Amino acid sequence: MLQIDSTREKTTSEKRNNLSYTQRFIDQTIKLRLQKECLQLLTNFSSNKKSEISCESFANSIIDLLFQENNGKLLDKVSLHFCTGCKMTVTAVKFILHLSEVTYYINKFIDQLCIFTGPYLSECSFVAQNYAGILINIFENSTVPIICQSIMIC
Repeated sequence: MLQIDSTREKTTSEKRNNLSYTQRFIDQTIKLRLQKECLQLLTNFSSNKKSEISCESFANSIIDLLFQENNGKLLDKVSLHFCTGCKMTVTAVKFILHLSEVTYYINKFIDQLCIFTGPYLSECSFVAQNYAGILINIFENSTVPIICQSIMIC
């Protein structure tokens, strides 16, 4: 009987090691894919070592989010699904907003939208100039969970 128990323990231990290896492999695969997509996205803006490092940190933060969500920190599966999506999206947007060119193009796009407001062009331009930057700063400086809670997804 003692021999059977030690065999069971060994089998369980082997399963844990295999699971842990599988999880590390999946995490690494996801990280590499995220880094590749991130670098591809950044080729339009810049192609330096800083972008590569930023993409690595972006991929790591997404993996951390996935790991956190899989540990059951949320109450139910519905909120888990939407909250995970929100956090991943917010993390990606925050990363993209750190590129100064993106903020410039957002402001330029908002200014171009104001052209379509016709007689309200001056009011639209005023709002765009005064509040777009503030909203971007709030978004950049808030934590991911707070943003998702503010829009009532988590």
